[in-house]
Amino acid sequence: ANQLGKTFPLATVSTVQQALNSDKKASQQLTQFLSIAGLAALLIGGIGIVNTMQVSLARRRMEIAMLKTTGYRRRDLYLLFGLEAAMLGLVGGVGGALVGIALSDGVRLLLEQVAAVNINFVLDWEIVLAGVGIGVATTCIFAILPIVRLSRVRPLAVLRDTPGTPSAGVVGSTVLLLALVGVLFW
Repeated sequence: ANQLGKTFPLATVSTVQQALNSDKKASQQLTQFLSIAGLAALLIGGIGIVNTMQVSLARRRMEIAMLKTTGYRRRDLYLLFGLEAAMLGLVGGVGGALVGIALSDGVRLLLEQVAAVNINFVLDWEIVLAGVGIGVATTCIFAILPIVRLSRVRPLAVLRDTPGTPSAGVVGSTVLLLALVGVLFW
């Protein structure tokens, strides 16, 4: 490499090992970038999940009050609405995986036509199932806060249509729940 560099001073000379190291570094940087982009997408999706669950459960305040008056405890409501959130996450994860598979195959077909190259389509079920699992986990993590907050609804406050004033305990538990969601997301 040194001899070629001296012979051709305007040319860039690199050894096979240098080229491999450069490619490996570029691959690692791309992987890190895609990981950060994926986490940002999960965080944005999580904020949407929190908002959707809050609206959904707020509209069902009367239902929650009725469940509490028939004997449901907070933990029963946590389980009930947690399972509902998990089912929604499962449906969304499966739907997202199917859309992702279809888009991947569409991009493959487009590239084959444009570049006139044959590209093999390999479907890795482990990755697809991991994606669905991440979707369910993300939904459950971000649904914790609205479920816990709206499970505190007092039936009498719903019947009188009073919002109730947040106490120091409610504010403190909300802060702890936000910290829990942050730790689980991390």
